[in-house]
Amino acid sequence: MTTKNEIIINNFKDELIFALSLKLENNLTDECIYQLDYEKQNLESIIDSFSQDEDLSFISECLNLSNKIIKNYYKKKDNETLRKKQFYVTVSQLEFLDSYAEEKNLGGKGRRSLALRNILNEKMKKEV
Repeated sequence: MTTKNEIIINNFKDELIFALSLKLENNLTDECIYQLDYEKQNLESIIDSFSQDEDLSFISECLNLSNKIIKNYYKKKDNETLRKKQFYVTVSQLEFLDSYAEEKNLGGKGRRSLALRNILNEKMKKEV
């Protein structure tokens, strides 16, 4: 008969293995990370109940690994979100340059760089 602690450990191991397999496929999901974090917290809550005789080095290594997976997942997700925000700013800036170029009748291949150059020149003249 398995104990409650063994069930918690096995659930954590299963989630860790599943997360590692998805990570290898570059296919981690929010749901997988949430579940791994949940099982990790369950395991952390029972660690104090283990006897001093038990070797916790393997469990400790697994917890460290799960922490790295979770941390890197959120870091990557934050970077992707930041990149998307920067992309939208860039698109809006290009649209502004296009409208400025159209307004000033700047045409051709380098219309955006001409528009930017004109804008900078106008700002320089205002500051001087």
